[in-house]
Amino acid sequence: LEEAVRTIQKKPRPARPDAHIEIGVNAFIPTSYITDDRQRMDAYRRLSRCDSIETVAELQQDLADAFGEPPRPLLLLAALTETRILASNYGIDSIIRQPPDVVIKLRDAQRVQKAMTGAPGTLRIIDDKTLYFRPQSVFLEPETLLLVLRNLLKAAYDSERAAAAPTAVTENKQAAATG
Repeated sequence: LEEAVRTIQKKPRPARPDAHIEIGVNAFIPTSYITDDRQRMDAYRRLSRCDSIETVAELQQDLADAFGEPPRPLLLLAALTETRILASNYGIDSIIRQPPDVVIKLRDAQRVQKAMTGAPGTLRIIDDKTLYFRPQSVFLEPETLLLVLRNLLKAAYDSERAAAAPTAVTENKQAAATG
């Protein structure tokens, strides 16, 4: 339906998150949660089409309404999708866990380094396309690493949105005053 509406309105298809994440996390929709294969495949399809963290949250709510409290593997899959979306937003091409480091390939080292401020470990810019993140060993476990990365990127995303919000409000007030 979304695709048909975009076609009719001649709107371009939104860019898909293209960040590749290989950290060893086991994330999926269990057959015990959605037993019907077609419904489960539809949930995977919908998740793969999410293009913002808000659409991931909406899908999670839809699934919870239809099937009950989501199991841990599905929560991890949602966190993985959010991390892919946020990583792509920050110009990250890939995140690969190679103990004791996490190798982050990127398009803008300074922007990514800013997004990773507060990371529990050290950050080293190797070249203009590679950042090494060496978390404390306790944070290198796949599920923990996923949540740490998602939380760091989400905090940076929320901070940027909060900083941009007053500007938009000020512009709207100025437009109303002159209009």
